[in-house]
Amino acid sequence: MGREILAIQHPVRRIGIIGVGVGTLAAYAKPGNLFRFYEINPLVIEVAKTNFTFLNNCEGTVELVPGDARIALGREAPQRFDLLALDAFDGHVIPVHLLTREAFALYAQHLAPGGVIAVHATSKYTDLAPMVYRIAASIGRNAHAITNRPDLPRRVMASTWIVSRGHRQAQSDEHVWRDNYNNPIEILKF
Repeated sequence: MGREILAIQHPVRRIGIIGVGVGTLAAYAKPGNLFRFYEINPLVIEVAKTNFTFLNNCEGTVELVPGDARIALGREAPQRFDLLALDAFDGHVIPVHLLTREAFALYAQHLAPGGVIAVHATSKYTDLAPMVYRIAASIGRNAHAITNRPDLPRRVMASTWIVSRGHRQAQSDEHVWRDNYNNPIEILKF
């Protein structure tokens, strides 16, 4: 994920992140950056702030928005994010309402021109990539995978992010998850 963050060329970077975890992504912030985290679980926010140092030592500005990210984004004025990262999928629980065509259309409204949506898709149990590709195409965006290999001496684990950017003609797809249709079984790895 660091490569995508570092590749954004705007002088002041506005980063939205759905899912705090322990706050690791805040380590990429530079002075002048805004990292706005959305987290549904108040205990996760508390643990990230008290048991880990990423949020407290962030070189940029950190904003924490408690509650469901989709509801919060639906209430907010456009945030003009250069990057909106979805890091809310741990492989055991898939918050489907964050992976629908309507959700991605909302995310796109919060992007600056040229902004990127990135979905953390690393999982032993699910394969989010095909669905994310289809959702992105359905709202007229391109998508591709970035896979980082593990670097165990540096304690870096392998990860896969699906990155959506740019504009293309929207494609109709009956099998895209929507607010009124989803089938999580189709993303399970067997």
